[in-house]
Amino acid sequence: PKAVDVNGGLYVTTVSAGRSHMMCVTDHYEVFSWGDNACLQLGIGGGGGMHDSSRNPHWSPILIPSLIGGNIVSVVCAESHSVALTVSGRVLTWGNGKHGRLGHGNEKEINRPKVVDGLLGQKVVKISAGRDTNMVVAENDSKEKIVWSWGKGNDGRLGSDRTYDIHVPKVVVGIKRI
Repeated sequence: PKAVDVNGGLYVTTVSAGRSHMMCVTDHYEVFSWGDNACLQLGIGGGGGMHDSSRNPHWSPILIPSLIGGNIVSVVCAESHSVALTVSGRVLTWGNGKHGRLGHGNEKEINRPKVVDGLLGQKVVKISAGRDTNMVVAENDSKEKIVWSWGKGNDGRLGSDRTYDIHVPKVVVGIKRI
């Protein structure tokens, strides 16, 4: 193991390791990413807007500028996309959009974090990401928990009673208590 310097010694509160990229959150709710960026999974953007195809890797932690002030509390690295959760329960995704895994209603790649509109109004408390899918747990005012999923849907993996891709978050049927 080797210590990773994050911006001169900030305190790291959470980390996540993907197939070829890493992320961490600091005690100032800042997010740093590093590693491969072939699918734009680092979230650092580029000068050409949301779909800029600048895919340069970064071999040391770099601050994700669009998340400054976003109050991020958790991050998850999947194989080729990334997910973040804010203190207020919003979910953001970026990277490879194949199979609708970003939850934005399409399959476009996005080079910087974007709020998943299909979860607005939900207080998400946990995030999880697989290679081609995502699941989150939201909590309502009565503290009841609801599971949402989206992405690649073959083999019924999304719990939606369907076997096709779902490009926006849908409630997982059949889960009554968490």
